[in-house]
Amino acid sequence: MDYNLSKIYQKVYSGDHESKPTLDKTYKMVVERSKAEFKKDIVNVDPRIKPGVDKKGAMRLQPIDKNFSVEDLHKALEKIDVTIEDVIPPGQADSASSKFLTYKVKDKDGVSFFIVMGGGSFGNKGMSYERQLVEEINNAITNGEPHPLLQELEQLAGTKFIGVKTGFNKLVKRKLSDQPENVGDEIADLILVGENGSEYYISLKDKNGKTISNNGIAGIFKQQGDKIVPGFHDVVNDLFQAVKLNLNLAAEGLNAYKDNVPGGQDAPIDVTPEMSEQDKNIVRGYLASAVDYGYFYVKNKGKNRFEIVNLATPEDVYNFVGDIQNVTIKYPCNGEKAKRKHISIVVTTTSGRFAFDVRNASGDILPKQINLVRA
Repeated sequence: MDYNLSKIYQKVYSGDHESKPTLDKTYKMVVERSKAEFKKDIVNVDPRIKPGVDKKGAMRLQPIDKNFSVEDLHKALEKIDVTIEDVIPPGQADSASSKFLTYKVKDKDGVSFFIVMGGGSFGNKGMSYERQLVEEINNAITNGEPHPLLQELEQLAGTKFIGVKTGFNKLVKRKLSDQPENVGDEIADLILVGENGSEYYISLKDKNGKTISNNGIAGIFKQQGDKIVPGFHDVVNDLFQAVKLNLNLAAEGLNAYKDNVPGGQDAPIDVTPEMSEQDKNIVRGYLASAVDYGYFYVKNKGKNRFEIVNLATPEDVYNFVGDIQNVTIKYPCNGEKAKRKHISIVVTTTSGRFAFDVRNASGDILPKQINLVRA
């Protein structure tokens, strides 16, 4: 029970009161009033938040804007004089959610209650993991506690980290080309400030997160009447030419998939024999561009283990993607052995396996984006 509330209770109900309520009932009444005021205040200071259905004694909030970040939540709480006392990981004791972080907060009157921030940008499993990890590292730096990822990064960077910034609130539109660019400050999920005064940009990936980049290529196919036909997009034209991609064959498969009739190339095609060294260098450049440089790539391997790659320079990126060994294309099709509506350019290199997936992420047929996926 809150000590300040106990003192207020004793002062108000000092002496004889025939209908004096119990302290527990008084506490519940004050907390419920605080919750109602809080929900009203939080929506007023940041309309990107909406109230949800309260569960397990905790208030449920949901961001409307997919780019709403933990940092935005902290700023909104500060504006209404609410402080965070503790951040409880999902599923732990005192947690009100098996999926999302639970925040124990205290309002300006000294009343404590719990908040669960769920849905929206916090509903994406990978993004939820990244935000949780940022909270853990922030708490470790603030409290001077050890954290396995923080320790590894400090060793690689050669400095002790004294501060944390986040980059979740940025809307990133990266350009795909035939060479990498410095994008650390644009794509960082976490920015660590070193004792040396430098900032270190960290890109976080959950253990199931395979997508490295996502670029728009609307126009590569178009609808003419009831048929899908090849279009054009200069961003990927050189890449498609280098891997000998047949857009007519791809359109045939898309139409077959759309109309649910047999058609398209259902078996993968190895195009490596048709590629020159120049073609391979073009593909390697596109791989490097999808990765870019200027940051630490951090992949969760589970059980507090991480793959950390320092992508500080273009040379680091080219070492990361490796040299081209084999290129295979999977076309859209509607066949006995396979049924797919995307193009996949599978690139095997000396360092691993990557795939450029040309697809539509909205459940439609026409491909409008190209993602680089690392197996």
